Amino acid sequence: MALPRLLVLVLAGGAGGRLQLLTEHRAKPAVPFAGVYRLIDFPLSNCEHSGIADVWVSIQQHPTSLADHLANGRPWDLDRTTGGLMTLPPFQGTERGGWNTGTANSLWRQADLIRGFGADALVVVSSDAVYQLDYREVAEAHLESGAEVTMVTTEVEADDASRYGIVEVDGDRVTGYAYKPDEPATTTATNEVFVFDPGPTLDRLEQLQSEIGEEGLEDLGSHLLPAQTSDGLARAYPLKGYWRDVGTVESYWEAHQEFLSDEPPIDLDAPAWPVHTRGGRHSAARVLDDGQIENSLLSGGTRVSGNVRGSVISPGVVVEAGATVVDSVLLPGVRVRSGATVTRSVVDDRVDVGRGATVGGDGDITLVGRAVAIAEGTGIPAGARHPDPEDD
Repeated sequence: MALPRLLVLVLAGGAGGRLQLLTEHRAKPAVPFAGVYRLIDFPLSNCEHSGIADVWVSIQQHPTSLADHLANGRPWDLDRTTGGLMTLPPFQGTERGGWNTGTANSLWRQADLIRGFGADALVVVSSDAVYQLDYREVAEAHLESGAEVTMVTTEVEADDASRYGIVEVDGDRVTGYAYKPDEPATTTATNEVFVFDPGPTLDRLEQLQSEIGEEGLEDLGSHLLPAQTSDGLARAYPLKGYWRDVGTVESYWEAHQEFLSDEPPIDLDAPAWPVHTRGGRHSAARVLDDGQIENSLLSGGTRVSGNVRGSVISPGVVVEAGATVVDSVLLPGVRVRSGATVTRSVVDDRVDVGRGATVGGDGDITLVGRAVAIAEGTGIPAGARHPDPEDD
């Protein structure tokens, strides 16, 4: 029996505003994670290990930051003569052209291309979460169920549930769906992985578009998923392993702390399911005579002469002698000069923390934007956003 023909559509076009300064100059899927990875590496690695060779990436915001990382798809075995990786930028020239206004709108704009591919199942995923999942296994379960949509679900904290699409289930049947409800009925959330029956789903989108207009389609959870649920055509597929949305500064920082534990939630180098990225551009990390590293992730091309504790150090970071970095995430090219202290902070690319400067402290997470020069002796308080977006 032939394997089902699967198409994965990675929705990578969102503005990522909740990540604030981190997405000011890059696409959200291109945000670094755990030192050497980018967020989009997780769905692409899932495609690779699921044996899915047709992957389309819908891009929109800061496309060069993502295109540079994706290149020809080689790290994920997607550099193929037939099929493989294809990027879908916004376009003009047809009635479907224009700027995507949401995930459902993006799907509607690419409907003709998707129909022409002729997939048995369409896997639609976001790229702002950290997890491992066999998409083919989910797609095969979906095809056996006869559903129009299968929603991969996970359990979330009650006080965080209103950030997600929340489902009520009876067995594997979804009986209720609410998109980011003020008062969630359950803590079972969709994790932004959906498997659709392409023909009926696109037909339904056409009907919705004619009723409310393309601008009103917005996100998948706004109209499409509620309609499929109300017609009894939605199924749930629980994800039993780790899943973490990293779409906010706080959750991004918290996820890094989880990967610093004695038993990280995912083995990123697991022989059976390694997370791949575009790499090989950095030398080995160096910890010099005065350097002290405790419970931290140290990437290639870094140089540590100071004290680093509970932190993630990305490629090219320099921590000079006498500097201290505690419970922080330093993105590529950051330099922390002698006598400076960085605490409970996320510091973006190429920031220069001057001698004796203090960034962050006990309290809320501090965020420093890309390529900022923090003057010698300057103090950036806990919870600050520097530079302050309101000063622009």
